[in-house]
Amino acid sequence: MNKDEQLVPQYYQEGDQFTLFAAPTVAQKMRGGVVDDIMSREITSQAADFESRDVLDTSEAVTSKIMLSYEGIEITGRVQLTPFDREVIDAVATLSLANEYVTSSTIFRVMSGKTKNEYVGYRQRARVIESMDKCAFSKLTIRLPQAFVEAHNDEIRRIDGVYSGQLLAFEKVTANSSRGPIDCYKLLAVPALFRYARSMGKISEFPIAMLDTPPAKTERTLLLQGYLLRRIDAMNRKEEPLSKILWRDVYEALGMSGAVRQHQMRVRETAKEIIAYWEQYEFFRGCRLDSKSNGGILITPNYDFRCE
Repeated sequence: MNKDEQLVPQYYQEGDQFTLFAAPTVAQKMRGGVVDDIMSREITSQAADFESRDVLDTSEAVTSKIMLSYEGIEITGRVQLTPFDREVIDAVATLSLANEYVTSSTIFRVMSGKTKNEYVGYRQRARVIESMDKCAFSKLTIRLPQAFVEAHNDEIRRIDGVYSGQLLAFEKVTANSSRGPIDCYKLLAVPALFRYARSMGKISEFPIAMLDTPPAKTERTLLLQGYLLRRIDAMNRKEEPLSKILWRDVYEALGMSGAVRQHQMRVRETAKEIIAYWEQYEFFRGCRLDSKSNGGILITPNYDFRCE
């Protein structure tokens, strides 16, 4: 599928400076050990190198560092990167294929698989804005092993195997429209982490409609959906040896290991809805769900799954 086929017009706003948002028909998601390590870090103004393992044709590790910094100014305090931030970065990178300007609403729509001008509530927009600000103040550097750089393509050698920049680089602007002022983000660059994943061939693609699952798109649902999507994708790619997703791993990913039984039961019911919805896309060849709290989801992978 080429770039133009992945995009459909989203909506027009008469009198707006930015008359067209292009909504993707394909959602892109980063994957891999480096991405996992970075997006689970607590960040401070002190940057320390850490090593991550990705599937590279070298025994050396990828070295990364991330710190709170903006335009060379160190920032005090500490923040925790979360799976929600990862979903925001994926959505921004997906939108950046054809949009120079985005809004908190368009970002949330992509996260939840919406392709029309669906209403996005204040709380959802506020969470996206909070995440965007956090990522703007998080400076990242990824360095590939030199032996890997020398053995690979011109693009990797041209940058000497170094990917650096803010997790998200943008300017906040206000557009005038017939509906009044609209707060927008002018995207300045493809996210550095996304550039790394793309050059390593670690971008997975899914029909955007796969994200438009029946459950209401609360933050917990989005994180559950993203977790299940990545786990099954890894199985389909033979990157994960096990074909069972344990409920205890789901609870841990959602920060609910110690949650009351009723809340954990709701998570299991939501997961069932998501899995049932994905059957129509042949995302897997079969599945069996054990609804007991110590059970899980047994997946028969579809090694032939492709984003059509």
